Amino acid sequence: MVLKTVIELDVLEIIKRAGPGARLSPVEIMAELPTQNPDAVTMLDRLLQLLASYSILTPSVRKLPDGRVERLYGLALVCQFLTKDQDGHSLATETLLCLDMSYTEAWYHVKDAILEGAFPYERSHGMSIFAHCAGDRRLSKLFNNAMVDVSTMVMKKILANYKGFEDVSTLVDMGANKGTSLSMIISKYPNIRGVTHIGEDTFVSVPKADAIFMKSVFHNWDDEHCIKFMKNCYTALPDHGKVIACEIFIPTIPETNDVARMAYNYDTLMMVTCNARERTKLEFEALGKAAGFEGFRVACSAYDFKVMEFLKKN
Repeated sequence: MVLKTVIELDVLEIIKRAGPGARLSPVEIMAELPTQNPDAVTMLDRLLQLLASYSILTPSVRKLPDGRVERLYGLALVCQFLTKDQDGHSLATETLLCLDMSYTEAWYHVKDAILEGAFPYERSHGMSIFAHCAGDRRLSKLFNNAMVDVSTMVMKKILANYKGFEDVSTLVDMGANKGTSLSMIISKYPNIRGVTHIGEDTFVSVPKADAIFMKSVFHNWDDEHCIKFMKNCYTALPDHGKVIACEIFIPTIPETNDVARMAYNYDTLMMVTCNARERTKLEFEALGKAAGFEGFRVACSAYDFKVMEFLKKN
């Protein structure tokens, strides 16, 4: 919640605007914010101390002319993801979404969900996150901004590392949300004819294409639904066709590294908000086989995401 507050106050962006390697005092930061609260500087300093203890900020001290000492704060390496890149995207929007009251309230229902059934978000709000977004403009904007930012950042890395679009002439972007991924793919590969395919229609049919791309679609659904839309993908593809999927892997056996921790955090978040899940590599491979796909391989990584190919025929 401290990080959420600092992001909402635009503190990280204020430090970044001061220039590479800049370190600012709470007084200098608060000078950029509209407040008359005499306690604001002290309150902010206490928040920034906590973030520095988690290596989100880099602290130092400066001696003042009157002999007092004030703390200065700079951006640690992780802030390259929490501040806007040259195109205006960052993970700050996803952080705000995950710490939004609509999400945090659901966590208070996990125990009852385990004992009595129904997933926590539904117990908390009486509806799914998707239905909630449809009826709440504020939450919808927050959700969509987060999805666009994450998709843009991950897609940049995919397009730098993955070469599997080079032989594709027609591509369906399944579960495309705002169409961010498809527009970026076509921008790099203008020869591709792209089609977006969104919503429940996926469980009825999928447009025919050489390849079908999906990012963070599997993790929204249980195995039964995943196999159903993958069978529709299988039907839509020619024999040489493939599904290109970008998802997070959780380890088969629990691990203690940062990548694994992030995957487990995503997995529990999906359990709480969508009654869905992240999966292991073997579980993804099994879903493909259950839908009829003969081949499976992990093509590359994009940050903590993996790019998989499900091949209709080996």
